[in-house]
Amino acid sequence: IQVLNFFLIFRNLLHIFFRIWYNSNQIYGKGFIMKKYCTKNNLLTLLYISLYVIIALSLLIKQPIGTPPDETNRHLIPQYIANHGTLPIGYEEEIRIYGYGFSYAFQPILPYMLQGYTMRLVSLFSDSETVLFYTGRVVNMVLGLIMSLVVLRLSREWFKDRRFGWLFAFLVTFLPQSIFIHTYINTDSCCMLSIAIMLLGITKGVKDNFSRKSCLFLSLGIILCALSYYNAYGYILS
Repeated sequence: IQVLNFFLIFRNLLHIFFRIWYNSNQIYGKGFIMKKYCTKNNLLTLLYISLYVIIALSLLIKQPIGTPPDETNRHLIPQYIANHGTLPIGYEEEIRIYGYGFSYAFQPILPYMLQGYTMRLVSLFSDSETVLFYTGRVVNMVLGLIMSLVVLRLSREWFKDRRFGWLFAFLVTFLPQSIFIHTYINTDSCCMLSIAIMLLGITKGVKDNFSRKSCLFLSLGIILCALSYYNAYGYILS
């Protein structure tokens, strides 16, 4: 029911945006659109970012602790980093998953490092386990916000018609499965960000014959992907 309501709200917002754009074009002509483009674009960007923050923060707070997929076991890694200030070894008892005998520390843990050290910083001001847990989630929400901005930049690179660009950006960012990923402790969020950065690097590289800036974007995406989620290594190889 919540997903259905979300889609209905999202559809209505898109309908309003496109009606405003179409009516302005019909009444005032394209010259008016060009003059007002910057203002309208800035407003849409502000709405785009605000909508992401509101939805992601709502999901982040509303979800009970440990409800998302395997979040409790994933949380053991940033919790260890927050408690000890060092990186864990995969076979340590403190982070081992009961009944399985392994831990997520055997996998790339860059996102857990970001979450863990942020939690350690917050622990200077609060020793509440709940506050620290939600701090780890907020780190992922911020990674999702950065990804949404990269996706917005991609939409401007890929689509000449800004209507289709905005449609693309909204669909990618606000797809329920996508925004859900950014609201709990995992490594998937950083991985999705890395893929968006790689696509941006490739896109800019094709246009400028892979200048230093394009190569830096591509390299950054590859590095983030390699240090976040090995299931996504196919993007690096392709």
